[in-house]
Amino acid sequence: MSSRHKLYVGVDYGTTFSGFAYVTSQATSIQNIEVVTDWPGNAAGHREKVPSQIAYKAENEKPQLEEDVWGYEIPPGARRHCWTKLLLDKSARATEFDDPAVADMSEWAGWPVAQVKNPQDIMADYLSQLYRHCMRCLEKRMTEDILRVTPIEFWFTMPALWSDEAQYATKAAAERAGFGKNAERKSDSISMIKEPEAAALSALKTTADEFDDLLEVGTGAKCGATYVDRNLRTLMAARYGTHYTSLPVKARGQGSVFMKLFEDIRNDFNGTNPKKVNLQLVMKDLQEGDPNCIQYDPEDGEITLTCNDLLACFDPVMRSIIGLIEQQKAAVDKEHGLAITAIVLVGGFGCSPYVWEMMKKCWSAVARGAALRGSEGAIVTKRRCRRHYGTSLSRPFQPGKDIHNKRVYFDPMSGQDMRPGWMNWTIKKGDKLQPGDKRTLTFYSRYKKGNQMEMELSLHSCSLDDPPPRDDDPNAHVDLVGTVRVKFAEADISKFNKRKIRKQGHLFSKDVWYEVEMVCEVGMADSIGILQFVVKCQGEPCGTTELVFHHE
Repeated sequence: MSSRHKLYVGVDYGTTFSGFAYVTSQATSIQNIEVVTDWPGNAAGHREKVPSQIAYKAENEKPQLEEDVWGYEIPPGARRHCWTKLLLDKSARATEFDDPAVADMSEWAGWPVAQVKNPQDIMADYLSQLYRHCMRCLEKRMTEDILRVTPIEFWFTMPALWSDEAQYATKAAAERAGFGKNAERKSDSISMIKEPEAAALSALKTTADEFDDLLEVGTGAKCGATYVDRNLRTLMAARYGTHYTSLPVKARGQGSVFMKLFEDIRNDFNGTNPKKVNLQLVMKDLQEGDPNCIQYDPEDGEITLTCNDLLACFDPVMRSIIGLIEQQKAAVDKEHGLAITAIVLVGGFGCSPYVWEMMKKCWSAVARGAALRGSEGAIVTKRRCRRHYGTSLSRPFQPGKDIHNKRVYFDPMSGQDMRPGWMNWTIKKGDKLQPGDKRTLTFYSRYKKGNQMEMELSLHSCSLDDPPPRDDDPNAHVDLVGTVRVKFAEADISKFNKRKIRKQGHLFSKDVWYEVEMVCEVGMADSIGILQFVVKCQGEPCGTTELVFHHE
């Protein structure tokens, strides 16, 4: 088989549902993209997505599970892990359009937050199931022998404003699950693409004549569908009090009969219909005459939700969506002076009739667009940086101007006191990065002969329009993203500037210090889709460069 023949698989790991689509390198049209609709445990027929849920055998005694199960395989009432994707980005600052309830981590999707496994572990377990199913589907499509020698490019979608830590965690979990290069499939690879870009690619290919040349890929807030579900729980707790909150999680949490019925209603609600719905939820201690017995039938164990109740669940979400669109509209108008002629809503909630009745067939647009991105290359030629990125450096201490605190240190090379914390914003918010674009920063590190040839460079970000000059500015949001650890054991130290340390005419010791010149290249690798760092010493990439997040 030709080395140019390969498969492109778009994987949409979503907050509530996931899916994937694939296409061969020989495809000539978006119509050739195949969306997987056959899922284990789905007796209801073909669906383009599978629930992003996993249940562990060790955590379920009633009902007892014979093995770990996922998606449609999970029986009603089983303890499950849901909405794990939102937990990956705990360090991100909330935006004005986020659901404030996301910050409450005591209970998640109705279930207590996992204590044994962290979100990345749970995500890797779920993606392992998704990977196995993906490979089984591809094997049926093209036989085991052909699949074995066909390279696969996996393209994973990620939210528009995913933090750097969450991006790396997502990619690492996918690799642990089997996606990308592994022992059995050495030619496979994994790349990342932002969800708005993937959906935009799909929309552009299907309705290209309706769009102008400029497409502004916007940013979004947290998942709208889960926001609606959380609003329902708030409404239920306010109306029924402990009659509702004291119910076991399997009766009211995600995956319960009650929530499954609500999800069906949520997906069909258009703002006026249905006028009234009944949902099964038995609250045994709630009887007629109780002040909390509102819109509840004790005899049948059913609650009644009116159209106004449903609007109370949806409207806060709609306000956030409208506010976000207005913000994007103003940003495009300010920079380009152009009017927005089309809006593409992304994800399962984007198909809600109440959100946008005219949006059709977008349920699988993200996975389809990710597959398209792999097969046709970049259509979005520039990506706008959503934050400032930079490093914290040191400058000579200025007596009478600078504050002498614990951070001030003596530099053995210059013989001066140095004050660290001065920001060099290498990439600016709003910068448009093309594939292969890099920003460079030259910096100097001190190395004492005999020590390990390693150094660290801290990476910071800031979402403000005007970033502060220092990393400790109390009035600015400067976040420590992580630390770039560099090992330069392969460098020729004889070419470094060398000095024996003196102060006030006296030798400190016989130690020899070197001034190591480094160049840090920061850019967006088009094939990967996340921020990359290359640190060079003496013109050559250092032996090892890795980004270590400070939350780990």
